[in-house]
Amino acid sequence: MTGKAEGEPTDRLGRIAAAMLQAAEDHPESREGDRAILMLDDGEKTGMVAHGGYNEDEGREAFVNLLGHVQVLAEANGMSLDFIPNAGPHGQG
Repeated sequence: MTGKAEGEPTDRLGRIAAAMLQAAEDHPESREGDRAILMLDDGEKTGMVAHGGYNEDEGREAFVNLLGHVQVLAEANGMSLDFIPNAGPHGQG
């Protein structure tokens, strides 16, 4: 499944992700501006990615933040992850 889903989650992983995002939002220490990106995978399908706190126009920022966290995770596990800018048709130089 690809693309942007709106409305109520229609599958198990989507419902779990929605509950996790709601729990973060309802937490007593939650602040305005907190953001979350969840990745769930049950080993049987591609998985599910959900985010909260990013508005509709911040998709690029959410993606950049996600890659930054993945890079730190790789380094914490003794791996190196480098990103090379793409000047192709979808790259910005």
